Amino acid sequence: MKQIFTHFSAPGNRLEDTPEQRSERELNYEFIKYLTRDYQRLFSYIVTFSPNRQDAEDLMQETVIQMWGKFSTFDQDQEFCRWGIGFARNVVRQYHRNRKPTHLAMDDELLSKLSFERLAAEDLLELRREAMQECIAGLPQSQKHLLNSCYVEHSSVSGAAKSLGRTVTALYKALHRIRAKLISCIDMRLKRRTQDGGC
Repeated sequence: MKQIFTHFSAPGNRLEDTPEQRSERELNYEFIKYLTRDYQRLFSYIVTFSPNRQDAEDLMQETVIQMWGKFSTFDQDQEFCRWGIGFARNVVRQYHRNRKPTHLAMDDELLSKLSFERLAAEDLLELRREAMQECIAGLPQSQKHLLNSCYVEHSSVSGAAKSLGRTVTALYKALHRIRAKLISCIDMRLKRRTQDGGC
């Protein structure tokens, strides 16, 4: 990832810069900001279609180069990761065309199907993450405190139980009730979103 970012620099207030140079530096900064946030998601997408990590890293670098070449046309209202996956899909497709007729190559139809399934699964996971955050936010403060104690402050339930002055058995039962409540809340929110026809 470091070698990718060596091509870009953060914006600065250099007096000797022309307006065009300042504009390009600001564009660099925006690109790095978006790419840093979504890098792992893009790389994860590419790894799905690549037989080894070195190939995946090469494909990622080519994807980033193509994205940067077109970034001046990027619509800020778009989702950057989705926009980037469009480039990644084309880079991966070309990679497999060049590998034919090896048995590891994938044809366009298979790539399209796998890409669709991969994006659908990622969308569902993202929706579940959002719903979970909303459901946790709606929990009573005491249950939020219990979750924080078990999963943030301590590395084990036994450590949390000792800190909270409760037995391990009692804490497991309380966590089980909270999990059941969260699962029900998440499923209800996802069902409601599906019925509303949107995310």
